Amino acid sequence: MTVTCPNCKTTYNLADDKARPGAKLRCTVCRQVFVLPDSSESTPSGDISGAASSARDSGTGQGTSLSIESTARPKKKSRKLSMVVMVLFVLLAATGLLWQYTTLLDPLKNTLGLVKSAPKELTEAERAARLADLVGKLELRDVRPYLVHNDKIDGNISVIEGKIINGFDQPRSFIRVEASLYDDAGTLLISKNQLAGSMVSLFQLQVLSEQELENALGNNKLDILANNTNVPPGGTVPFMLVFYNPPEAASDFSVRVVGAALPEAVNPAR
Repeated sequence: MTVTCPNCKTTYNLADDKARPGAKLRCTVCRQVFVLPDSSESTPSGDISGAASSARDSGTGQGTSLSIESTARPKKKSRKLSMVVMVLFVLLAATGLLWQYTTLLDPLKNTLGLVKSAPKELTEAERAARLADLVGKLELRDVRPYLVHNDKIDGNISVIEGKIINGFDQPRSFIRVEASLYDDAGTLLISKNQLAGSMVSLFQLQVLSEQELENALGNNKLDILANNTNVPPGGTVPFMLVFYNPPEAASDFSVRVVGAALPEAVNPAR
């Protein structure tokens, strides 16, 4: 089929399978876009050879290179889907930030059971009663203070040692003691508390450094686990506290049990 550009009059030979009435065509010479007319309106057959020859002779005709414009509009589904995904992502990110860093969604968290209520703060009387339940029947026995000259610190250390007897009818674990030094007027000069259960020899008190003694007495997990867990009723736990270069004004001392736990509360299996 012969088609003529209405703008520059260039003619083309268009294959019949592409000659669909109403199709949009683009002239490759002047870039004009025009609609393919109905076959009844096409160029008469007598003029086809002359028009086609004229186009070839002038060097402007392009034969079957005429562009056919698509009349279908581009689909927008993929673009709409991308926008929906992006909006959902932004909403999820904003919800995550609100959930993590604000209290705006706390009512929802409470409804879902995801917020743990803050533990009720105990009054002084309640704390004292709870402590008494844990340590009230832990008795101090054979407590004695003494001074030892230590070569590593080139000075004296004040040692307070003794034992604790479990007077409860249930075991106790991780019993903690506190020792304090006072002057003649009863003014507190220094205090220290640590877990009971560890002891060292007199020789070690004389030759070990401060750090070595601290590791042996306060951080010796083996002794603490062996002597200070599941202490049965009537059982005993040794303790030793050391003050390095104690104040010269120190003339009195005190020792008390300041903590303990029920075995069930510290049982790793629970």
